[in-house]
Amino acid sequence: MLTQKIKYLLYGIVFLLFTDLVFTSCLKQNYKVYFISDALKLWGDFKTGSYWIYSIDSLESEDSIYVYDYQSGFYDGIVDDKMQYREETIESSMKNENKSFYYELFAFTNDTNAIIYSEDEGNFVMYIYYKNTFINAENENEHIVEMDSILILNKWYHNILYKKTIEKTYYRDSNVWQVDTFELWIAKNVGIIKKHLANENENHTYELKRFNVL
Repeated sequence: MLTQKIKYLLYGIVFLLFTDLVFTSCLKQNYKVYFISDALKLWGDFKTGSYWIYSIDSLESEDSIYVYDYQSGFYDGIVDDKMQYREETIESSMKNENKSFYYELFAFTNDTNAIIYSEDEGNFVMYIYYKNTFINAENENEHIVEMDSILILNKWYHNILYKKTIEKTYYRDSNVWQVDTFELWIAKNVGIIKKHLANENENHTYELKRFNVL
């Protein structure tokens, strides 16, 4: 039979546990948590071991890219030492023999997500995903085109996003404008199926030959 002192002690422990649970629940309600849409993950959530092999300029030359690191988690928005929001993030880090590439997925809100594809030299493309639809940015030099299918190296790919980005850079010393054109074709559940880079230093087209995504 429990003594009165032990009863009081147990009541105290239960009260503390209940108070801690209520306090923790209140804390959780003080900030919002934003998640990446499962539908968007089909366009850029590639795990370690995924790879893509491309033909360069339709020649025998090949370029191999693979995912060597995969990170998923949350970005914590902290203001004045207080948690304001948490945004889910996913990053697939890739590389070939010469440089690195990145697929990054962000949840800015539950309605607004984004995919960012970037390369070492600064080539950068963002796809805004708003309420389950890809939308165009306000930049007049960027425009998303959704395509049902496309034929590349005798293979059909479906559910395509195409985006062309044009950047103009002025070099004051030489009084010259340089125009960089970056075109990207991304297929759902596949990744980049075609890429075109054009500037004063290079003009190359990469087309997917084979791949394995995890």
